[in-house]
Amino acid sequence: MEVITVFNKYFERIDVLRKYTFMQYVDKFNGVGEFKINAILCDENLYFFDKNEVFFVAFDEMAMGRIDKVAKDSDSEFERTIEITGRMIKYKLQTSVVYKQQIYSGRTAEVVKQLVENNMCVGSTGSKRYINFEFHMQSNRLDEMTQVINGQWTGGSVYDAVQPLLQQDNMGFEIIPVITERIEIGAQAPFTNILQWNFNILLGEDRTRNNVKGNKPVVFSHSLSNLTRSTYEKNIEDYCNVAYVAGEGEGNDRTWIEVYQDGIKGTNYEWNAVGWLRDELFVDARDLQKTADNKTYTDTEYKEMLTQRGKENLKDHIVFVSYDSTVTNENEKYKYGVDFKNGDFVTVVDNELGLTADVQITEVTKSVDGSREILDITFGYRSIQMNEKLRRKGVI
Repeated sequence: MEVITVFNKYFERIDVLRKYTFMQYVDKFNGVGEFKINAILCDENLYFFDKNEVFFVAFDEMAMGRIDKVAKDSDSEFERTIEITGRMIKYKLQTSVVYKQQIYSGRTAEVVKQLVENNMCVGSTGSKRYINFEFHMQSNRLDEMTQVINGQWTGGSVYDAVQPLLQQDNMGFEIIPVITERIEIGAQAPFTNILQWNFNILLGEDRTRNNVKGNKPVVFSHSLSNLTRSTYEKNIEDYCNVAYVAGEGEGNDRTWIEVYQDGIKGTNYEWNAVGWLRDELFVDARDLQKTADNKTYTDTEYKEMLTQRGKENLKDHIVFVSYDSTVTNENEKYKYGVDFKNGDFVTVVDNELGLTADVQITEVTKSVDGSREILDITFGYRSIQMNEKLRRKGVI
């Protein structure tokens, strides 16, 4: 069974949870994720109800989360079960504030590092906001990332600032604890097993069938017996193809610009953004100021800042296409964490839906139910081809 290690609020290892019937955690490439544990109601697990303590759990000492809720329902069908739920450790970016107005420039990974470092690694060991992050990024791939020019952020959470930047480049991040032997560190927090955290800013590897990087292809299909249940959904309800971004100023004197979804303006895009097919979005970017931090930007530089904000917001209003499937390892063709990882691009051949797709792994859900281990993978689209049978029927 999955090893679940329990830590107290000082990240001191206090227990290994052995008596549980079900465990599931969701690892999101560019998100936070959550977990659920059904522990057996017995004397050795009653400490989870201590209202004065905060508990963290680590799954195989890699994926980690904070317990937010512990519940026991006396009317439940599973009367002898404690339901433990929480968020994965990346939640900390949601509860850390971007303090005042901050200005950043650089490639996506560099800007994300600056935002996290300046708001979560403030001061030195012992200061109130300090977290000992060791940052890692793929410096040899910086040229694949967006160049952010004079980005401005005021208030809000660190997560709200970095998530759209990463999403724009199909990037993600992870926070991995560096677990050591028990260390005595002081009177306020007497002992700990975690002094450092690895903050990894990630670009997925291209492992599609026709990748040009020479990586070993990873293909999931029913014929290979490594793809079972699958679901497909297309939704345009929240789609917008044009953003009106309003910057500094008052009333009609505010600076306004139009920003288009990538691939629309100036191309033969299938939906020309006119009339009924023009879906507009308003973006209030009043926090972006032409004069900030004792520097005045040119009209061109300020327009670039507003354009960047518009593109970030449009990224949340794309055509939603979701493809989920359960990946099996019966033939042991690929091993998760070795042959492919969260964030990688792979190829899926779904004979039931008649599609071949190059997709990005955006979410991995690992479940342990008794002795069964299940891996569910959520994909985001890179490109898709439907077979001729569907084309003739007019489905596409």
